[in-house]
Amino acid sequence: MNIIKLQDQARVVVKVFTRVINARFGTNMPVPCVTFGVRGTTAGFAYYHEHRVDVNMQLYIENPIYFFNQTLPHEVAHLAAFHIYGVKGTGHGKEWKVIMGLIGREPKTRHNLDVTNVKRKQYA
Repeated sequence: MNIIKLQDQARVVVKVFTRVINARFGTNMPVPCVTFGVRGTTAGFAYYHEHRVDVNMQLYIENPIYFFNQTLPHEVAHLAAFHIYGVKGTGHGKEWKVIMGLIGREPKTRHNLDVTNVKRKQYA
């Protein structure tokens, strides 16, 4: 699949879940920026103070449906928890789990994707 098309689709998914969260919580959280710079075996990451979702492009290319259904909503839920609850909403605590439940997603904290084609971080 075309990488630009996949990136555009990720941005649409993030926008949709942001709208769902805003509707469910009566908030006005802006749509997060989406970047594609995560490396290694991590699927995605939320940057609270930048209001940004960062995605592992290699894993996304190999698993787009999983990213649409789990990774992207997972990271948006992190940003929403921070937006709604502040610092106490960070991490995989009860605030994040509530948001995941309200957007109809299982609050999984780890993926089980095949990471054969990505490089693991090497520690000295």
